[in-house]
Amino acid sequence: MTVQDEDYLFDCIEQIRRETHECNVMLKQICKVVNAYLMRHHQENEDDFMRNVLANLVSNGLDYLGK
Repeated sequence: MTVQDEDYLFDCIEQIRRETHECNVMLKQICKVVNAYLMRHHQENEDDFMRNVLANLVSNGLDYLGK
């Protein structure tokens, strides 16, 4: 193996290392976003339920007043 071959090989390894690091950073960010979404998803469902209950109470109250 020549010196040029070794330099090329080390350059390729360094490029792979940098790209792997960038991918790991992106993967960590994606995991954070997914975890944040999953944590809020349950709260969002509860909020939607409470809004629906309130809307039904208001709607039924208006129907009662209209009679």
